[in-house]
Amino acid sequence: CVPSVSPAAASLSYLQKREAWETYCYTPGLSDVESWKKNQILHHINNTAKRRAKGDFDTLATSPKKTKSATKSTRQRSPSPSPSKVSNIPQILSRDLAKLSPHNEWIDLKIPPHELRPSATLTTGQCFNWMVVKHDEFGKCVDGNEILSQQSAWGTHDAKEWVGPLKNRVYSIRETPTTTEFRLLHGPNDGAKEHLKQYFRLETELAPLYDDWSRADARLAKIASCIPGVRILRQDPVECMFSFIC
Repeated sequence: CVPSVSPAAASLSYLQKREAWETYCYTPGLSDVESWKKNQILHHINNTAKRRAKGDFDTLATSPKKTKSATKSTRQRSPSPSPSKVSNIPQILSRDLAKLSPHNEWIDLKIPPHELRPSATLTTGQCFNWMVVKHDEFGKCVDGNEILSQQSAWGTHDAKEWVGPLKNRVYSIRETPTTTEFRLLHGPNDGAKEHLKQYFRLETELAPLYDDWSRADARLAKIASCIPGVRILRQDPVECMFSFIC
């Protein structure tokens, strides 16, 4: 992927960079994913066949009483959940966040979906300080521990509410079908809305840019129609640098 981002490739045209990316990054990566999926399916089929064969052998080789005892013993020896899948980190719930600042109501940014979609802006890897907010309990408890689901906004696609810090403020951001709202959880109220609008760069109208890009590139036109409201965030340079380093 170096030809796409290397300063040494500044002399290359956009089409040359895209061709290099498709040839050496996208196509091999897609092939690897498809191969991995196929291997996973084959692995599952082989394991299932082995378990069935073993179960048939046990049924034929033992009496009914011994089979029942063996089954009971097997259940007692079943492994506990893997520690990597269990965590005591609590979920971030919307109703709990509301208790932090009950006097602060949701404020409408009055921005249409084609101008801003946080679900497509906060989740694509340009920032890492936003966490997904759940609206109810998510996951079951195992031995008193809650199963850890993905909490970082990065890589999520179905969340509609997030919480995160911006300098000396903490915001909740909520996406609705028609607009985007925010609630200030911590920090000064004065200038909070303007600060968030600057963060999302709402002073720049997005629709004309989408139109220009779509006319210039047929492939981008297809992508733009599927993912509206994607914006480049105006982040603090130091914070952005350390978030990528860490």
